[in-house]
Amino acid sequence: MKKSFKIFSMIIALLMLLAIFPVNSMADTGTTYYIDSENGNDANDGRSPDTAWKTLTHASAITYSPGDEILLKKGSCFFGGFSAHGDGTEENPITLATYGDGDMPLLTNAPADPQYQAVVSIRDVSHWVVKDVEITAPDGTGVLICFDTRMVEDITVEGVVIHDVHNYASDSYYSEVRAALRMIGNCGAEYAHLSDIHINNCEIYNCGYGIFAGGHFVAEEPNSEKHPYNKDILVENCSIYNLYDDGFILSDSERITLRNTSIINTCLSSGIYATAPTWTWGVTEALIENCEIAGAKNIKDGMAADFDDHTDNSMYQYIYSHDNVRFMWNCPYIEDHFNNTVRYCLSVNDNITSNCGGHGKVPEQGFKFYNNTIVNGSNYCFYQYKDSYICNNIFSLLPGHKLEFNKEYENTVSNNCYYGTLPTRFDENSFWADPQFAGTDETDKNSFMLKKCSPCIGAGIQVEEDMGEHDFYGNALDDTHNIGCYEGDGIDLPETPFNLCRVIRRAFEGLFRYIMSAFE
Repeated sequence: MKKSFKIFSMIIALLMLLAIFPVNSMADTGTTYYIDSENGNDANDGRSPDTAWKTLTHASAITYSPGDEILLKKGSCFFGGFSAHGDGTEENPITLATYGDGDMPLLTNAPADPQYQAVVSIRDVSHWVVKDVEITAPDGTGVLICFDTRMVEDITVEGVVIHDVHNYASDSYYSEVRAALRMIGNCGAEYAHLSDIHINNCEIYNCGYGIFAGGHFVAEEPNSEKHPYNKDILVENCSIYNLYDDGFILSDSERITLRNTSIINTCLSSGIYATAPTWTWGVTEALIENCEIAGAKNIKDGMAADFDDHTDNSMYQYIYSHDNVRFMWNCPYIEDHFNNTVRYCLSVNDNITSNCGGHGKVPEQGFKFYNNTIVNGSNYCFYQYKDSYICNNIFSLLPGHKLEFNKEYENTVSNNCYYGTLPTRFDENSFWADPQFAGTDETDKNSFMLKKCSPCIGAGIQVEEDMGEHDFYGNALDDTHNIGCYEGDGIDLPETPFNLCRVIRRAFEGLFRYIMSAFE
């Protein structure tokens, strides 16, 4: 009897274990494969460091299963690239990573490889992770995430360093094949797209282009069931710098986000093509936030904020933009360009040329530009905007510069502070005054908080019901608003001494521009 009870208890315990750890779950734990470019051998089974494979060519010939790991020995150098085969699962992705001690393994194109060939290619497979490798591709692509015939989802690229990819000026416009990291699709593939792509903590430098995201765009049925946009792409915590052309082109996507990323010294080629650090095209719900964007040089564009054609319900917020050609230049060409927002941004010395953007065939509708601080800015021209809001901004422009509007379109222009130019006659409840910034060091973004004595404290309005959770500096928002990107109570510092000569000079310069504009 006791023996029977013991057997029965063991059966119950086994059933409970199977319930907690199903057979298929245990089977999905996967196999670990090792690759060592110096001591490996492709005739090995690859299942231990002592029996490692040698080449990525051999590793690329394997179809992997959920939970598999392909580990590259640190300090190795691999030529020829890696192509992913096989699908993981959400719970058990397939991972390309590293083992051992030393520097990241270096992956690069072989000299004989075709131009634009990817070093790491993730094509028509899902649930993959690539992390902690260094990639260079003088005539190729660093990482390619691509759909040809089916949906590709749940791809993570983390801790990857990509450099020296086509490190020269492009000879063609919109040259996505030269990007260090490409997320693209076959426009002819119906009912297919990229979904849930996460690029995190990566570094991209000394390249032609940085990141390109693209896919379907069919003008007759954009973002349709048959030709869907890519969905839920997130790029965050990255460093992108020293690029000849664009930093990040956000296109053909729905819910595409760039955050907590620096994009420094891009668009270095003066060339014949217009390039910008970031810009959107054919997107809905793009979000660019908490980024530093600086040093863009291409005078044909070179702006930090750019909603290009076919962009709607998208936003730039909490952007620290400085020393670019200009801060903003939107480019609407057709009517599906609406409800975009720029708010709580700080622009300093973005003034190589004017911000007279908004060019196109039709006006951008429902645009909102509020609670931004513009320091040493040049001309701002809100020409192609209709039913839009330009409110609660500090326009501390260079002397003699001004804001301009198209009289044909109705917009709400209200509660802005002007310094260096007189208020536009379209602006309600605006004023000319020294904003009383907290500091004088223009290289320190904290200098552009406001003193308690600032006339901008409490002088703003509620522009829309949801103005976000905090300002540029992290101060929580309530129903009372300042003018500019700072919404705090003010820094307790003495007021800047009144300088009559400076006031008279700025006033006359602004008045002259204002009078001249009345005759235009």
